[in-house]
Amino acid sequence: AQFSNISRLNSLNVKYIKIDRELVSAIDTDFLSFSFLLTTCQLLSSERPECHIIIEGIETAKQHLLLSLIENYTGVTLFRQGYYYAYPKTDIKLKTIKHINNNIDDIGLKGIDYNIESIISIKKLYQKFTADDNFNAALSEINSLKILSSKAVIDLCKTLEKTPYMVILKNESGDIIYNNQCSRDSFGISAISLLRDEWLKYRPELKICLTNDREFILSGQQSSTRLEIIGNMEFLVNRYLIKKNDTEADILSIVVLKENVHLENYDVLTGFCLRQDYLRYNDIEFVVFLDLDGLKHINDNVSYEKGDELIYSFAQSIKTVFSSEDYICIRHGGDEFIILCKSKDLDTIESNLTLLTNVNIANEVYFSYGLAINSDNILDSISISSRRMKEQKIKNKRHRLN
Repeated sequence: AQFSNISRLNSLNVKYIKIDRELVSAIDTDFLSFSFLLTTCQLLSSERPECHIIIEGIETAKQHLLLSLIENYTGVTLFRQGYYYAYPKTDIKLKTIKHINNNIDDIGLKGIDYNIESIISIKKLYQKFTADDNFNAALSEINSLKILSSKAVIDLCKTLEKTPYMVILKNESGDIIYNNQCSRDSFGISAISLLRDEWLKYRPELKICLTNDREFILSGQQSSTRLEIIGNMEFLVNRYLIKKNDTEADILSIVVLKENVHLENYDVLTGFCLRQDYLRYNDIEFVVFLDLDGLKHINDNVSYEKGDELIYSFAQSIKTVFSSEDYICIRHGGDEFIILCKSKDLDTIESNLTLLTNVNIANEVYFSYGLAINSDNILDSISISSRRMKEQKIKNKRHRLN
């Protein structure tokens, strides 16, 4: 009677939404039916969280297990009906299935850019499960896919996947939410994310990391740096606390093999030299002082993690543009960077600064800089370039306000 539509669903104050058997009967033989049901449950739970979802027409064990996978992926508890549980009676019975091994929380919304990759991964999982009936393997995989569908993790992967340092994000339970290519290669782990018990099977000597993680959390610190022995090798481990809420936190670890770095002069986040004795440089022609615009606003109103991502991204753009051996890139402190230029070619330096500006504007990253000819005292030159940077920062701020 033309009353069965989305607007009616939005207007009715219902407690239960039943998914018709016609939408369920083929989920164990047709991926489109399965993915449609998964998406429908996810959408309904998001838009109508007060409603209970009933799935009817469950007739096989495979359909039952596929619903359990959907529950794990979406975090939705599904009521179930069908011949698989019991034949109809006068008083209809509903059966609920509790979440199984759902101990890894999603930490964000799905990233739009990765929707296609996510669908392809779910399809591969579906095809594998329907072929071999291995529910535990499918459950582990769908937990991993749920983690990787998080926008926060996607952003982290984009930023840190190709860094030359080991980057590992774990939750308090010790499950690896994400570890980058360098980490996977170093420890012989192929999976981007792994449950605690699974990765300890691969490398039991890494159990010491869990002990140190726990000590770090109990210390109340936001970050820490310490030397650790794993196996017969020494690593510098930098830990950062990422608060999810008042009771839960993730730990981001950036790990560097000790023999590969001079610890006193090395910035783990950017890979640049740290602030040091500038007087030892005697062949510098120009000094460039750079400072990010608006980082404090991001740290205060978004998160320090997002601020670190911005610093890292900006540093990589500097490294790409000023890649010649004529330039020494230094993290002077916080979001301040210095480029010491051995080259006498001022036109090329200015051209590189224009390119650096355009590259970052395209990514909606803004910074100010000051350029100075190096005098007999490099500290004076740094001071002059810093003053010019501040003058440009004031002009940039006025320009954006106008």
